[in-house]
Parts: sequence; C-alpha cells; structure tokens
Amino acid sequence: MEQNMEVRFVRIAELIENLENVSKLIDLHRQVTQHNSMVQQYELMKEEFVSELRSIFKSLSVKLELTEVA
Repeated sequence: MEQNMEVRFVRIAELIENLENVSKLIDLHRQVTQHNSMVQQYELMKEEFVSELRSIFKSLSVKLELTEVA
C-alpha cells in the first residue's frame, strides 16, 4: 500500500511538471498566429494531464479545482 502511494505521488509530481511545460509551450505558440493547431494540440495534452490528476486525487478523496490565469 505504501509503495502504491509513493508511485501516485511521483506521478502527481510528473503531471504537474508536464502541465508547467505544456503551459509554457502554449504561451510560446500563442505568440505566433500561424501556430493555432499547435496550441490546440498542447491544450488537449493539458486537458489529459488534468484529467489524470483529477483521477488520482479522487482516489485520495481530494477534489481538484483549477483556475485559468490570464
């Protein structure tokens, strides 16, 4: 059980790092108007990371709420 929790905590850290990286890429590609398809792809990846985080937190009886920052 303890090892299972440790694996989840490592995955949570990985997902947060992935979210940080993909957010930077979204910001970068938003600066170039021809890169809308890249922005959409990265936003989809971001949604997948958030969905996985929500799933992990739900298994820990924690609700995850996110707020978009302008």
